[in-house]
Amino acid sequence: NIIKYKLYKHEGRIVMIYINRVLKILFVILILFINISMNTYRECENNIKIIAHRGASKLEPENTIPSFERAATLGAWGAECDIYVLKDGNIVIFHDQDIKRMTNGIGEIKNMTIIEVKALRIDNGNNIDKYKDLKIHTFDEYLSCCAKNNLAPVIEFKEVTIEKVKEIIDKIKEYNLEENAVIISTSYKWIKYIREY
Repeated sequence: NIIKYKLYKHEGRIVMIYINRVLKILFVILILFINISMNTYRECENNIKIIAHRGASKLEPENTIPSFERAATLGAWGAECDIYVLKDGNIVIFHDQDIKRMTNGIGEIKNMTIIEVKALRIDNGNNIDKYKDLKIHTFDEYLSCCAKNNLAPVIEFKEVTIEKVKEIIDKIKEYNLEENAVIISTSYKWIKYIREY
């Protein structure tokens, strides 16, 4: 019995030494994993880009030059906008299909001309009382604002025909914004075409 007890005691020490070594190895692995994770987090954190949705739309009327300019002053990397092609081929910045929510008019924006759109007044949105005669902006006005304020254009295609895609990309290039431009679309066909072009 004494011999058995000593063997069990000896085996118990060996087991404890083994468990101790395994725990030390696991601890070192855990420390390495935490260190790698923190470095990865720091790298990701440095790559985070702030994009102002419809500009600084909580502070200014959405999808307007004041909203995009405010986004720039707040340090945004990019300003997201929505574009529609009008029936006369002009491209404007607007979110809704119908103009009723944001303007003093009614009707679908895609069925209007630039003259009709520019006759409208934006009468809704955050801090709208600061603006007496705010208009819907053209795509050129948006790109010019992005270039002037060092903002990446983040463009969501709404009602855009495939024929207009090339023109839109050419305009982005014209303003030297293609390196940072982001295009969003629910149409795979458009995205594929844009990538190829």
